[in-house]
Amino acid sequence: MRRCITLICFLFFGHCLLAQQNRIPYVWPKDSLNSKKYVSISALDSQVLLCLKSNSYESLRTLIPMPKDLKIIFDSLSMEQSTLMVEMKYKYMVQNIKKQYKRLLEQLEYSRFNLQNASFGAMDLDCGEHEMGFKFCYVIHECEYFTKTADLSYLAIKLNDCWFLGDELRLGRPKRKKKKNNKRELRLPRQFDSF
Repeated sequence: MRRCITLICFLFFGHCLLAQQNRIPYVWPKDSLNSKKYVSISALDSQVLLCLKSNSYESLRTLIPMPKDLKIIFDSLSMEQSTLMVEMKYKYMVQNIKKQYKRLLEQLEYSRFNLQNASFGAMDLDCGEHEMGFKFCYVIHECEYFTKTADLSYLAIKLNDCWFLGDELRLGRPKRKKKKNNKRELRLPRQFDSF
């Protein structure tokens, strides 16, 4: 009995070792490869705002660069990265955006700020270029919801002449709008005007 169990365990572990050596690389399902590409940052921005208004993480996920887009970075830097490293970086980006999106929703609920009914102001861009030659932009919007205002910001990156949602999706702390001073000037009553 003991020999039989030992033999089964030996065969099982031997099969696992052979499977590790002959591993087939993971291929992403066709549905998840439908990454949307935007030539201009304004097109990407309008899509990000639509995704945030619809409270849909899955539509926001399509704005993240796919592994084949990320691989372009390493190919242009003459760095040899295995496909597993690129896949890990992609999974890290997806997980990071998901965490930031959840934090954004929690902050919206806590501060009673509603993005679906909010109005977005003009887009402010803070663009730059990485030392390796890749362009990025911080996109900042001022959102207004009744008497509250907050700054919505995210990072957009340019890969292969297309803009993607990069990172740092966040909402600034909502603040109350300043009310206009409606104080009237004190005037003397009309009966005292003649003095």
